[in-house]
Amino acid sequence: MDFVPDGYDVINEPRADGRRGGGLAVVFKASINVTKVVNFVHCTMFDTLTVAIGTNANRSLLVNVYRPLDTSICSFLEEFAGNAIITGDFNYPGATSDTVDGML
Repeated sequence: MDFVPDGYDVINEPRADGRRGGGLAVVFKASINVTKVVNFVHCTMFDTLTVAIGTNANRSLLVNVYRPLDTSICSFLEEFAGNAIITGDFNYPGATSDTVDGML
C-alpha cells in the first residue's frame, strides 16, 4: 500500500458496509509477527479489526475499533458491552475491603 513506509507492513479491514474509502488498518514494523484474527462477532454500531501480535506464549491481541460519528454513544456502549468481556485485577478497591470502586 502506498502509505506504508519501507520496513513496515499493514493489515486492513475495509468498511463493513462496503462503501469506498475508510476502514481500519494496523501498521506495524515488518520484523514483528502480526496476524489477522477472524472477527467472530458481527457488530452493527462499529467496525473492528483484531490482530494477534507475537507467537504462542508471548501472544497478545489488539482490537482496533471504529465508531462512526453518526452512531449514538449509548447504542455503541450497549453493543460493545454485549460483545466484550474484559477481565483482570484493576486494583480499584472501594471504600471498604468488600466493595469495588463505583467507577467500575
